[in-house]
Amino acid sequence: MKNMMPLILIVCISFISCSSDNDQEPKVLSGENNIVRFEIPESGIETEITEDKLLIYAFPSRHFRDFMFLPIIEISDKATLYSEPSIENFSGSNSIRYRVSAENGSIKDYNTETIVKNGIVEINVIYKTKDTSGETLTVTLEGTIDEVSKIIEFNFKLDILDEIGSTIQLDIITKGEVTTTPSQDDVIDLTLDTLIANIDGEDVAYIVKFIDFIPG
Repeated sequence: MKNMMPLILIVCISFISCSSDNDQEPKVLSGENNIVRFEIPESGIETEITEDKLLIYAFPSRHFRDFMFLPIIEISDKATLYSEPSIENFSGSNSIRYRVSAENGSIKDYNTETIVKNGIVEINVIYKTKDTSGETLTVTLEGTIDEVSKIIEFNFKLDILDEIGSTIQLDIITKGEVTTTPSQDDVIDLTLDTLIANIDGEDVAYIVKFIDFIPG
């Protein structure tokens, strides 16, 4: 009987050890596969994350179409982003897909969608003067719009605007409920330094700059 005691003790310890191993709960893998942050830094562009879309509220200015951006994307803890952020143009109708995989393998796709905001699409000045025969000459001088700094810039030789009898008129193309001061067809001069655009009931002030272009 004495010899059986160690054997019984070993059997009991083994049974307790096996019971402890069997009682451990299996590891639960996370099913979170969300994009929690989507931003386009230093661009002035607003963004929004919905259930399956990354909404980008783009400026209407046609100059915006030339810009490329690198978005910042953050995802759920323990998830994997299959499509790494790259430098993209977010002004067009092209959609970019970002796929997120959770720790448990479940997948969610997000597609970008560009929504063009109301505002100034294009702004030019129309320069009119008369030639030696008395005929009116008309030249359209294109302005550039910097929506981040809110600056409208015209770059051309300013001395042509000093000719006697010449006039400068604004030519503005807008999208949506937009009014400007000064407005379409208003006659201006080089002292203009501010343009106010009322966009959807909110005033936005643009600094106006006339830059003297000097050929190299």
